[in-house]
Amino acid sequence: MDNISNVKLLNSLKRFFLFLAGISYFLVGFLQVYLTWKGFQIYFDLEILSMIVLTPILFFLAEIPIIGTILGIYGAIEFLNWSMLTSVVFFTFPLIIMLVIYLLVLVDNVSKSNKS
Repeated sequence: MDNISNVKLLNSLKRFFLFLAGISYFLVGFLQVYLTWKGFQIYFDLEILSMIVLTPILFFLAEIPIIGTILGIYGAIEFLNWSMLTSVVFFTFPLIIMLVIYLLVLVDNVSKSNKS
């Protein structure tokens, strides 16, 4: 294969994996919101009808990082019977991935500035 077809193949693979990452990110986010909703429902022992009314309040609470994370972890433990470790990792791994990417970019920028 020549160099041009290698570049085209790599660009196609990159687009495909970015698409998969976007779909995965959406699905994980949806599951996290749902588990936060279930955690709120289970903790306060609410019926589904009252949860429909309280959903706007829940979305506000879910945006507060520590409260949304705690309710989501609680929902995963109680609703899906996940272990504490699995629940904590599920709700914190996006933050960990973003932190690693941030640190890699920071190291790259520092190394580029030291070369010039």
